[in-house]
Amino acid sequence: MEEFKPGINTLNHNFFDMEVLEVKNVKCGGCVDAIKNGLAELEGIDVINVDISTAKLEFESDGSTPLNTVKEKLDKLGYPAN
Repeated sequence: MEEFKPGINTLNHNFFDMEVLEVKNVKCGGCVDAIKNGLAELEGIDVINVDISTAKLEFESDGSTPLNTVKEKLDKLGYPAN
C-alpha cells in the first residue's frame, strides 16, 4: 500500500481506485451529507467517506468520471479540494 501524501493519493483496490482528497469548509454533518449526496450523482463514484476532523474525503471510482470532474463538483457544492 502507498503512503498517504497530502492532496491526492490513489490506491488500487478491487478494480476500483480509492481516491483521497483534502476538502475545505467541512464543518458539520450537513456538510458531509451535501458532499456525499453531490458526489453520488456522478457516474462510477461509490463508498464515499468524509472525516470532518481531518477534512479528508475518500471515495472509490471506477474511472468513468475523471477526477477533475469530481473536483469541479466539490467546488460547485462549496467544498473545494486540493
